Amino acid sequence: MLYKSNIMALVGGGANPKFAINKVVLWDDYLGQVSGEITIGSGTIKSVNLRQNKLLILTEKKIYIHNLQDLALIKAISTGENIRGLFAFSLNESILCYPSNEDVGEIKFFNLENNLIYGSKAHSNRIWLMEMNHAGDQIATVSEKGTIIRLFNVKDGSLLRELRRGTEHHLILSVQFSMNSAWLLCTSDSGTTHVFSIGKEENSEEDAIKDMKKNNKKSKLSFLRVVHHYFDSEWSYSQFRLPDKNAKIVFVPQQKQIIALSPKGQYYIVSYDQAAQGKVLHTKSFSSRLF
Repeated sequence: MLYKSNIMALVGGGANPKFAINKVVLWDDYLGQVSGEITIGSGTIKSVNLRQNKLLILTEKKIYIHNLQDLALIKAISTGENIRGLFAFSLNESILCYPSNEDVGEIKFFNLENNLIYGSKAHSNRIWLMEMNHAGDQIATVSEKGTIIRLFNVKDGSLLRELRRGTEHHLILSVQFSMNSAWLLCTSDSGTTHVFSIGKEENSEEDAIKDMKKNNKKSKLSFLRVVHHYFDSEWSYSQFRLPDKNAKIVFVPQQKQIIALSPKGQYYIVSYDQAAQGKVLHTKSFSSRLF
């Protein structure tokens, strides 16, 4: 859906698709009719993203950028094999990020304003998830290994920091930034949710970097970082476990709270605070058959 408007993008799927699997249909729900269609040459559409002025279509091997007003093709980018349909697009429509087809674990940045493409080696294994913050100036990546989250500056592709979820291999299910980019959380199939402190909105950039290094835990052997980067990783500021590891978790804006919604019809409110030195203050559980 395009923000809170009446425009939706529909793609065919399932055993008996209503639309072709290589077609995007724009539906105007106010008028109750199709407002436009785009058919790509070949491939299965993996993801669609609507912005105020652009429409992105991602297939297994390409990303198509269209003008939303007249649906004209702006650019087609070859990504190589991208089975999971991974990409991130800034809200201001200036930076597009996607896994590289040249090097496993590399992330590519495409600047739509100057047509520059640059890359950064994010992981030694295949990228599993990527998530951009609301400001569009940072992106978080995780690999199939699931032990490390790396944050990059999207403007130049530089590494900002390395956050460690753990040492054992686990599948990371989601990564999310808080609205003000002061916090980041990740959930995994281990059942644990980790919350990292990554800056403060009210501080300058230099102060924010100092603060986040104070808040997140680090290994007592951090002085050995010259031997291996493991010892210099930042560990989570806070962590908690929920009965349902498949719950969808989001930050509550302007509050030190997280809401988790379970497919089983339960939702949880988790509170945390800096004054409590990263400890979860309380967890409330409510039952409601929502599905």
